[in-house]
Amino acid sequence: MEIIPEKITAVIIDDEVSAIELLEAILLSIGGVEVLDRCRNLDSSLKSIIRFNPEIVFLDILLEGENGFDLVNDLHPYDVNPTIIFVTGHDEFILDAIRHAAFDYLQKPVDPDELRKTLSRYRQKISGPFKEKAVKLRSWLEETHKIRFNTSSGFILINPVEIIYLQADANYTDVYLVDERKHTISKNIGEIEKILGKNPVFFRISRSVIININYLSEINRGKKQCYLQTKKQELTFRISVTNIKDLENFLQNR
Repeated sequence: MEIIPEKITAVIIDDEVSAIELLEAILLSIGGVEVLDRCRNLDSSLKSIIRFNPEIVFLDILLEGENGFDLVNDLHPYDVNPTIIFVTGHDEFILDAIRHAAFDYLQKPVDPDELRKTLSRYRQKISGPFKEKAVKLRSWLEETHKIRFNTSSGFILINPVEIIYLQADANYTDVYLVDERKHTISKNIGEIEKILGKNPVFFRISRSVIININYLSEINRGKKQCYLQTKKQELTFRISVTNIKDLENFLQNR
Protein backbone atom coordinates (compact mmCIF):
# COMPACT_ATOMS: atom_id res chain seq x y z
CA MET A 1 0.00 0.00 0.00
CA GLU A 2 1.42 3.40 -1.01
CA ILE A 3 1.99 5.81 1.87
CA ILE A 4 0.72 9.29 1.03
CA PRO A 5 2.91 11.94 2.71
CA GLU A 6 1.30 14.64 4.81
CA LYS A 7 0.83 17.99 3.12
CA ILE A 8 3.47 20.61 3.71
CA THR A 9 2.03 23.98 4.75
CA ALA A 10 3.44 27.10 3.14
CA VAL A 11 3.15 30.88 2.80
CA ILE A 12 4.24 32.67 -0.39
CA ILE A 13 5.69 36.19 -0.13
CA ASP A 14 6.25 38.18 -3.31
CA ASP A 15 5.30 41.68 -4.44
CA GLU A 16 4.39 40.44 -7.95
CA VAL A 17 0.97 38.82 -8.28
CA SER A 18 2.07 36.97 -11.42
CA ALA A 19 5.04 35.45 -9.55
CA ILE A 20 2.78 34.27 -6.73
CA GLU A 21 0.33 32.72 -9.19
CA LEU A 22 3.10 30.97 -11.14
CA LEU A 23 4.72 29.50 -8.01
CA GLU A 24 1.35 28.37 -6.69
CA ALA A 25 0.53 26.71 -10.03
CA ILE A 26 3.83 24.80 -9.97
CA LEU A 27 3.24 23.70 -6.37
CA LEU A 28 -0.24 22.53 -7.35
CA SER A 29 1.16 20.48 -10.22
CA ILE A 30 3.78 18.90 -7.94
CA GLY A 31 1.24 18.24 -5.17
CA GLY A 32 1.67 17.78 -1.44
CA VAL A 33 1.85 21.48 -0.53
CA GLU A 34 -0.97 23.55 0.96
CA VAL A 35 -0.54 27.29 0.48
CA LEU A 36 -2.10 28.95 3.55
CA ASP A 37 -1.56 32.58 2.56
CA ARG A 38 -0.05 34.91 -0.03
CA CYS A 39 1.56 38.20 1.01
CA ARG A 40 3.05 41.16 -0.84
CA ASN A 41 4.85 43.15 1.88
CA LEU A 42 6.81 42.50 5.07
CA ASP A 43 4.20 43.78 7.53
CA SER A 44 1.45 41.46 6.33
CA SER A 45 4.00 38.64 5.95
CA LEU A 46 5.11 38.80 9.59
CA LYS A 47 1.52 38.72 10.83
CA SER A 48 0.66 35.87 8.44
CA ILE A 49 3.58 33.71 9.57
CA ILE A 50 2.74 34.31 13.24
CA ARG A 51 -0.90 33.45 12.57
CA PHE A 52 -0.48 30.36 10.37
CA ASN A 53 2.93 29.08 11.54
CA PRO A 54 3.71 27.47 8.15
CA GLU A 55 6.37 24.82 7.67
CA ILE A 56 7.85 26.61 4.64
CA VAL A 57 8.02 30.27 3.61
CA PHE A 58 8.75 30.97 -0.06
CA LEU A 59 10.27 34.44 0.21
CA ASP A 60 11.21 36.95 -2.47
CA ILE A 61 14.17 39.12 -1.46
CA LEU A 62 13.23 42.46 -3.03
CA LEU A 63 9.70 43.60 -2.22
CA GLU A 64 9.02 47.13 -3.52
CA GLY A 65 11.83 48.75 -1.55
CA GLU A 66 11.70 46.27 1.34
CA ASN A 67 14.26 43.55 1.99
CA GLY A 68 13.14 39.97 2.60
CA PHE A 69 16.15 39.39 4.85
CA ASP A 70 14.61 41.85 7.32
CA LEU A 71 11.63 39.53 7.70
CA VAL A 72 13.92 36.66 8.69
CA ASN A 73 15.42 38.87 11.42
CA ASP A 74 11.98 40.06 12.57
CA LEU A 75 10.86 36.47 13.15
CA HIS A 76 13.49 35.77 15.82
CA PRO A 77 11.45 36.91 18.88
CA TYR A 78 8.49 34.72 17.98
CA ASP A 79 7.68 31.06 18.56
CA VAL A 80 7.75 30.27 14.85
CA ASN A 81 10.55 28.61 12.93
CA PRO A 82 9.59 28.15 9.28
CA THR A 83 12.01 26.79 6.74
CA ILE A 84 12.99 29.68 4.46
CA ILE A 85 13.27 29.12 0.71
CA PHE A 86 14.27 32.28 -1.13
CA VAL A 87 12.78 32.74 -4.59
CA THR A 88 14.27 35.64 -6.52
CA GLY A 89 15.54 36.84 -9.86
CA HIS A 90 18.74 38.26 -8.35
CA ASP A 91 21.59 35.74 -8.08
CA GLU A 92 23.87 38.28 -6.33
CA PHE A 93 22.01 37.55 -3.08
CA ILE A 94 23.05 33.91 -2.85
CA LEU A 95 25.72 34.50 -0.18
CA ASP A 96 23.36 36.63 1.90
CA ALA A 97 20.73 33.90 1.66
CA ILE A 98 23.22 31.37 2.99
CA ARG A 99 24.12 33.70 5.87
CA HIS A 100 20.44 33.94 6.75
CA ALA A 101 20.23 30.13 7.04
CA ALA A 102 18.09 29.62 3.96
CA PHE A 103 17.18 26.03 3.27
CA ASP A 104 17.41 26.68 -0.47
CA TYR A 105 17.61 29.44 -3.06
CA LEU A 106 15.54 29.25 -6.25
CA GLN A 107 15.92 31.62 -9.15
CA LYS A 108 13.05 33.05 -11.18
CA PRO A 109 11.50 31.81 -13.31
CA VAL A 110 11.24 28.81 -11.00
CA ASP A 111 12.18 25.51 -12.60
CA PRO A 112 9.55 22.88 -11.61
CA ASP A 113 12.20 20.14 -11.45
CA GLU A 114 14.39 22.22 -9.12
CA LEU A 115 11.41 22.97 -6.88
CA ARG A 116 10.48 19.28 -6.82
CA LYS A 117 14.04 18.40 -5.70
CA THR A 118 13.90 21.07 -3.00
CA LEU A 119 10.63 19.73 -1.60
CA SER A 120 12.00 16.19 -1.71
CA ARG A 121 15.04 17.24 0.32
CA TYR A 122 12.77 19.02 2.78
CA ARG A 123 10.68 15.87 3.29
CA GLN A 124 13.84 13.88 3.94
CA LYS A 125 14.96 16.48 6.47
CA ILE A 126 11.76 16.32 8.52
CA SER A 127 11.22 12.55 8.35
CA GLY A 128 12.03 9.97 11.01
CA PRO A 129 13.62 10.83 14.37
CA PHE A 130 14.33 14.42 13.35
CA LYS A 131 10.64 15.14 12.83
CA GLU A 132 9.70 13.58 16.18
CA LYS A 133 12.26 15.75 17.99
CA ALA A 134 11.10 18.86 16.15
CA VAL A 135 7.47 18.23 17.10
CA LYS A 136 8.39 17.78 20.76
CA LEU A 137 10.55 20.92 20.70
CA ARG A 138 7.78 23.01 19.13
CA SER A 139 5.30 21.76 21.72
CA TRP A 140 7.72 22.60 24.53
CA LEU A 141 8.35 26.10 23.13
CA GLU A 142 4.65 26.79 22.83
CA GLU A 143 4.06 25.84 26.45
CA THR A 144 7.05 27.64 27.95
CA HIS A 145 6.42 30.89 26.10
CA LYS A 146 2.78 31.20 27.11
CA ILE A 147 1.96 33.52 30.00
CA ARG A 148 -0.36 32.43 32.78
CA PHE A 149 -3.03 34.93 33.85
CA ASN A 150 -5.47 34.39 36.72
CA THR A 151 -9.16 34.93 36.04
CA SER A 152 -12.22 34.91 38.31
CA SER A 153 -12.87 31.28 37.41
CA GLY A 154 -9.30 29.93 37.29
CA PHE A 155 -6.49 30.85 34.88
CA ILE A 156 -5.69 31.05 31.17
CA LEU A 157 -2.48 30.60 29.16
CA ILE A 158 -1.86 33.17 26.41
CA ASN A 159 0.93 33.39 23.87
CA PRO A 160 2.24 37.02 23.94
CA VAL A 161 2.14 37.28 20.13
CA GLU A 162 -1.66 36.94 20.29
CA ILE A 163 -2.08 40.03 22.51
CA ILE A 164 -2.84 43.32 20.72
CA TYR A 165 -3.29 45.45 23.84
CA LEU A 166 -4.31 45.41 27.50
CA GLN A 167 -6.59 47.96 29.16
CA ALA A 168 -7.23 48.75 32.81
CA ASP A 169 -10.69 48.12 34.23
CA ALA A 170 -10.53 49.27 37.88
CA ASN A 171 -8.71 46.47 39.74
CA TYR A 172 -8.94 44.19 36.72
CA THR A 173 -7.31 44.20 33.26
CA ASP A 174 -8.91 43.35 29.94
CA VAL A 175 -6.68 41.51 27.47
CA TYR A 176 -7.60 41.91 23.79
CA LEU A 177 -6.37 39.24 21.38
CA VAL A 178 -5.75 39.26 17.63
CA ASP A 179 -8.66 36.86 17.05
CA GLU A 180 -10.94 39.49 18.65
CA ARG A 181 -11.44 37.59 21.91
CA LYS A 182 -11.25 39.42 25.24
CA HIS A 183 -10.22 38.03 28.63
CA THR A 184 -10.60 39.79 31.97
CA ILE A 185 -7.64 39.23 34.29
CA SER A 186 -7.97 39.52 38.06
CA LYS A 187 -4.94 41.82 38.47
CA ASN A 188 -4.59 45.57 38.01
CA ILE A 189 -2.62 46.87 35.04
CA GLY A 190 0.40 47.76 37.18
CA GLU A 191 0.78 44.12 38.25
CA ILE A 192 0.27 42.99 34.65
CA GLU A 193 3.01 45.39 33.51
CA LYS A 194 5.43 43.68 35.91
CA ILE A 195 4.48 40.26 34.53
CA LEU A 196 5.13 41.50 30.98
CA GLY A 197 8.25 43.42 32.00
CA LYS A 198 10.75 40.96 30.51
CA ASN A 199 8.96 40.81 27.16
CA PRO A 200 10.40 43.41 24.72
CA VAL A 201 7.20 43.84 22.67
CA PHE A 202 4.98 45.50 25.29
CA PHE A 203 4.94 49.21 26.10
CA ARG A 204 2.67 51.17 28.45
CA ILE A 205 1.41 54.20 26.50
CA SER A 206 -0.80 55.59 29.29
CA ARG A 207 -2.03 54.87 32.82
CA SER A 208 -4.64 52.49 31.44
CA VAL A 209 -3.22 50.94 28.24
CA ILE A 210 -0.32 48.62 27.35
CA ILE A 211 0.22 47.88 23.66
CA ASN A 212 2.03 45.18 21.68
CA ILE A 213 4.34 47.25 19.47
CA ASN A 214 4.29 44.60 16.75
CA TYR A 215 0.82 45.91 15.90
CA LEU A 216 1.85 49.57 16.08
CA SER A 217 1.33 51.17 12.66
CA GLU A 218 1.52 54.94 13.24
CA ILE A 219 2.18 57.71 15.74
CA ASN A 220 0.56 61.12 15.19
CA ARG A 221 2.34 63.72 17.31
CA GLY A 222 -0.09 66.51 16.43
CA LYS A 223 -3.17 64.56 17.49
CA LYS A 224 -1.26 62.77 20.28
CA GLN A 225 -2.54 59.42 19.05
CA CYS A 226 -1.09 56.03 18.23
CA TYR A 227 -2.65 53.47 15.91
CA LEU A 228 -2.59 49.68 16.08
CA GLN A 229 -3.38 47.70 12.95
CA THR A 230 -4.47 44.08 12.50
CA LYS A 231 -5.98 42.36 9.50
CA LYS A 232 -9.47 43.00 10.84
CA GLN A 233 -9.31 46.33 12.64
CA GLU A 234 -7.51 49.60 13.30
CA LEU A 235 -7.39 50.85 16.89
CA THR A 236 -6.69 54.39 18.08
CA PHE A 237 -5.32 55.41 21.51
CA ARG A 238 -4.37 58.68 23.16
CA ILE A 239 -0.69 59.05 24.03
CA SER A 240 1.07 61.99 25.69
CA VAL A 241 4.04 63.82 24.19
CA THR A 242 6.25 62.45 26.95
CA ASN A 243 5.13 58.89 26.28
CA ILE A 244 5.68 59.37 22.55
CA LYS A 245 9.32 60.26 23.26
CA ASP A 246 9.65 57.30 25.64
CA LEU A 247 8.14 55.01 23.01
CA GLU A 248 10.60 56.25 20.39
CA ASN A 249 13.49 55.50 22.76
CA PHE A 250 12.00 52.10 23.54
CA LEU A 251 11.82 51.23 19.83
CA GLN A 252 15.37 52.41 19.18
CA ASN A 253 16.83 50.37 22.06
CA ARG A 254 15.09 47.06 21.34
